[in-house]
Amino acid sequence: MNKYPTAEDNMAVAPDSRNQLFLSKETRLILIGKTGSGKSSTGNTIIGQPAFKVGCSASSVTKSCKHAMFERFGRDTLLLDTPGFFGTGASQRSIEEELKKSVILTSPGVHAILFVIGVGRFTEEEVTSVRRFLTFFGSESKRHVIVIFTRKDELEKSEKSLKYFIDSNKKLKTFINETGRNYIAVNNDSTVDNEEFVQKLLELVDTLVRQNRGHFTNKMYQEAESQMKKIEGKKLDKLIVENQTSDQNIIDDGVREYSRTLSGYSESQKELLLSKKRKSLQDECRKIHEREARRNARDNFDSSDNRWKILAGVVAVAGGVALGVVIGPQGMLAGLAVFLGLK
Repeated sequence: MNKYPTAEDNMAVAPDSRNQLFLSKETRLILIGKTGSGKSSTGNTIIGQPAFKVGCSASSVTKSCKHAMFERFGRDTLLLDTPGFFGTGASQRSIEEELKKSVILTSPGVHAILFVIGVGRFTEEEVTSVRRFLTFFGSESKRHVIVIFTRKDELEKSEKSLKYFIDSNKKLKTFINETGRNYIAVNNDSTVDNEEFVQKLLELVDTLVRQNRGHFTNKMYQEAESQMKKIEGKKLDKLIVENQTSDQNIIDDGVREYSRTLSGYSESQKELLLSKKRKSLQDECRKIHEREARRNARDNFDSSDNRWKILAGVVAVAGGVALGVVIGPQGMLAGLAVFLGLK
């Protein structure tokens, strides 16, 4: 049974589903920003290791959406690094494909959109570009934006505050006010306070989720997740069957070990506590398999595969109006053509 809201096609926020144990606990983040902003470096800081390629050239190093699944401070996290879409000469077709891919890989919805800006190198076009990006996701997506300022060390050297930098850029200040004044600074070249930065960032993400009563979702995400479940379904079933014996051993051993700590309880209390423990261990085993199945689906994304073509087409049709705003009416027609099998 689909636990995601379907009563309203354009519903912006959904409470995390209990239908899938892994996805209900995973934190999903999207990185956006212009080429040279320090976007990929910030991604590596968040992950805690060099997962995304970085460079010093004026051209974008990230040519297509790249993702990383990892655990940070005991929480499962997905981070999607997007190309520097705007101002890099990217074609309409490539922008369309990467926008759809960003929805597919972060389904069933994103907890925060991280807009990366380099201190001292801000241009008004950056805000214009991110507004276009958010248009694709829908107006409510701006409630899930966190602005990350890189080159924190330059602010410290100039003895100017982050607030001074924001206040000195009218368009930036307006955008930050519109998105709830959620911002943070980082020095990606330093390893001294980066752990603290990541902890504060995740706390800020949690605050947004509480304020918005869940992650960001919409019709596109609902359609994408419906298809993703079909794609990962066989893998998940296979993992559950293949690990049935080992899972049962883990559960039995866990229950047996736990039972040794219940000597002071009555038989009825023991029965209840052991039942809860068994359910907890069963859930943990299933969560592990769900994580692996989703990782397999994401890692094997192939735009030439018919299953992915159908999924991309569904997203394009669901987000047709937004695609029209972001990349023009031809984008809508292209998405429909993919869905109908004409491309």
